[in-house]
Amino acid sequence: MKTTFLLLAVLFTTSLFAQTTTIYGKVTKSDGIRVKGTSTYRGYEDQLIITNLAGGVDHTALIELEVPTSGYVGTFRNMMNTAPTQIVAVKAATTINLKSAATALAAIPAKTITTPLSAVFPISRIDISITSRTNNQMPILTRQIILEDVNVESCTDDIASGTSKIKFKANRIGWIYNNWGVDGKLRSTDKSGWDVVKGTAWTNF
Repeated sequence: MKTTFLLLAVLFTTSLFAQTTTIYGKVTKSDGIRVKGTSTYRGYEDQLIITNLAGGVDHTALIELEVPTSGYVGTFRNMMNTAPTQIVAVKAATTINLKSAATALAAIPAKTITTPLSAVFPISRIDISITSRTNNQMPILTRQIILEDVNVESCTDDIASGTSKIKFKANRIGWIYNNWGVDGKLRSTDKSGWDVVKGTAWTNF
């Protein structure tokens, strides 16, 4: 009898403080337009609902997101194997005429200077937000993964489960950890990151 009551007490306590983790993804393309997801939750409207993620924990800046198969998956599939676009800046031509009382110098030929700038990737930024919710309380943001200058490596559909796995490779990856008190107030935030191209720490996000 005591064992039965103890088991019921444990089950009641577990259900009383049950936590739910929900992951959202905000994807911004190089033109500044967001990929519209299916989330309707306040604060995360139109973001991707991520059912599972793999990677995104080291300096390789590789991450795979599993999402319910939807129309926006085709957008990512179209981005696959898309080479970054090179943008150049052209400096306007300048003509200088120098004259003196005795000599008139011919106009200096105009010069056009072409300078390569940073490549434009199909995705400029991905914000992955991992939230935790206890019972019917408001969810809290526990941590984030930030990716910048991102390519789509692969996109695979699983018809049986109705999900799609999308693998991304970024030039920069960052992590944000929020530390919450038992009173539900944010105590501190830890931030770190890595620039894969430069091979240096990155926290400018």
